[in-house]
Amino acid sequence: LRLKNNWLCPTPALCVGKSKIPLPILQFYRGIKGSNNLCGSKIRIADFSPFRLYRKKNCDKLWLNQDQKKYIMNVITFILAGGQGKRLRPLTFAIPKPLLPIKEKPIVEVMLQKLKNYNLTDIIFSLGYKGFLIENYFRNGRTFGLNIRYSYEEETLGTCGPLTLIKDLVNSEDVILVINGDIITNLNFTKFINAFKTQEHDLMIGVKSYKHKVPFGVIDLKDNQFNGIIEKPEKKVLISTGIYLLKAGLLPRIPTGRKYDMTDLISDLHQEGKSIGVYKIKEMWKGIENLDDLNYIRKRT
Repeated sequence: LRLKNNWLCPTPALCVGKSKIPLPILQFYRGIKGSNNLCGSKIRIADFSPFRLYRKKNCDKLWLNQDQKKYIMNVITFILAGGQGKRLRPLTFAIPKPLLPIKEKPIVEVMLQKLKNYNLTDIIFSLGYKGFLIENYFRNGRTFGLNIRYSYEEETLGTCGPLTLIKDLVNSEDVILVINGDIITNLNFTKFINAFKTQEHDLMIGVKSYKHKVPFGVIDLKDNQFNGIIEKPEKKVLISTGIYLLKAGLLPRIPTGRKYDMTDLISDLHQEGKSIGVYKIKEMWKGIENLDDLNYIRKRT
């Protein structure tokens, strides 16, 4: 057992064998009996007090003692914050959309605090338009209790292409949580991550039920003949929320140097027979696409 860099790095890590788990605060129970591989010993995470970690079998994994036994992974959060926010101009002429304030805090800071509540403290920002303002605001993240790193797009790479810029910052066994930098959600990330791991997917999409009311009467045709009219029907669909989980081992298959969206990756993986999971988000979720969305969040946050 060792603590990486003797706690000198922004995100301390507990390293046991091949496992690496970021743990900002560790309290070790005394009385470990004659084992230098922690079999049978207990560890408490102060920020995650409802859980206890136990060492099992060959000591190659750590398991949660919760409703079901699930093992913890090293999850790195990748926040897409490089867009120009054109639909929120003129506000975004001065600052990037993730820094637009919700009351006293920027949009993305509100989201970072929620992630921290789930012990997701290892953050990488993908930056582009006025990205230096985001880096100047958060710096290395220590003030916020986070470990924050940055990657910059020199050209537009889409919603998936920026992942090619962080290949050297992650390990193949890591899991990457990809989040758009302009959303607010109360998603239970613990349940989301556990679902991804227990169902053994290669990629999982966070989806939300969305109702869309057509503002016109809709004509129904049958064999090119009038068959009826429906006044302002409401359609219910599942939409992608801009929240994904994927195995870091998928990064080498993402093409470099060109625009490549998450929808492209999902379609390619599906054609290859990879396992694509869908997780229905029941908690509050809102994508901030325009001024009305921004005002809506400001009133309810």
